[in-house]
Amino acid sequence: MTAGPPDDFLKKIWKDQPQEMKPMSVTDIRSLASTYRRKLRTRIIVGAGLGMALAGLFGWQAWNETDPIIRIGEVFSVLGAIMIVWFASDTWPGDLPSPSATCQAVTDYYRHMIARRRIAMPSAVAVALPSLMGVATIAWGYWVKSGDHHLGLYLPLIGLIMLWSAAYVALHRRRSRALKRKLDELGGPPGP
Repeated sequence: MTAGPPDDFLKKIWKDQPQEMKPMSVTDIRSLASTYRRKLRTRIIVGAGLGMALAGLFGWQAWNETDPIIRIGEVFSVLGAIMIVWFASDTWPGDLPSPSATCQAVTDYYRHMIARRRIAMPSAVAVALPSLMGVATIAWGYWVKSGDHHLGLYLPLIGLIMLWSAAYVALHRRRSRALKRKLDELGGPPGP
């Protein structure tokens, strides 16, 4: 037999095979975990800052508002912003394992960090519910206060809330798939 190139059938089979992951050293995994941890902490700090600014803004508006219905809605919004900050900061990543840690320990740490970022949709809705109730109460307060009961005046607000909700659901699903892919790349179930 001559050593020639494989026929087209074998080429097709080889072409369609999934590529194996290259082995990673402890240093590579530690680098990935460190980068992910740094990005995660930055996101949490920025999100907490924005949430607290939002809570401050709604708190200031509630303090200066004369209508009791609108004030109640703004207090709900303050509570919602504080809950969002608490929920986001609850996933603060811990310190990296010591430099003498084994490859398995560093991998388990990274896997656990990724798994903690998964958020169930019911939990996200429960955290966002006070803010949504606040916005609905504020809109109702303005409805009562204005005396102009045309639904057309509130359609932009309703549409914006629906758009934000749809965007959140889409981003949540995308993020869940990305986290699942990362966990699958690391192999095995998430760490403790």
